[in-house]
Amino acid sequence: MVVFEKDSWYWMEHTSDAWIPVKLVSQKGNKIIAQAGTGEQYEVDAAADMSPVHLTSLKHSDNMVDMEELNEAALLHNLRMRYDEDKIYTNISSILVSVNPFKMLPIYSPQIMKEYRDKLSKLEKCPPHVLCVDT
Repeated sequence: MVVFEKDSWYWMEHTSDAWIPVKLVSQKGNKIIAQAGTGEQYEVDAAADMSPVHLTSLKHSDNMVDMEELNEAALLHNLRMRYDEDKIYTNISSILVSVNPFKMLPIYSPQIMKEYRDKLSKLEKCPPHVLCVDT
């Protein structure tokens, strides 16, 4: 059951995105109006089983180990946000997760390879990428 608290965030099951974070906007009887980050509004039954969103889950993370909330909704949402920004690689500690972009991305050019090689030679932290997998 959702206890209505204006501007609080909850995970809502979604037909195409599995889970999306929604902000509770208003309540009309036993119905709650919830708004997604895209501005799309949904009418949710107040008796629905929805979990609260930890606010850090609204921003994407390069390494999911650093996330404050670890559940199916938060992990999938993080991957989706990164995918939407063409960031197809995400770390879970030393594990590299890759999401197929179904398009060509300029992430394997000689310049990119040189940047990663330089970072690795200086032992600098680099963003998730197949060129920066721990050995």
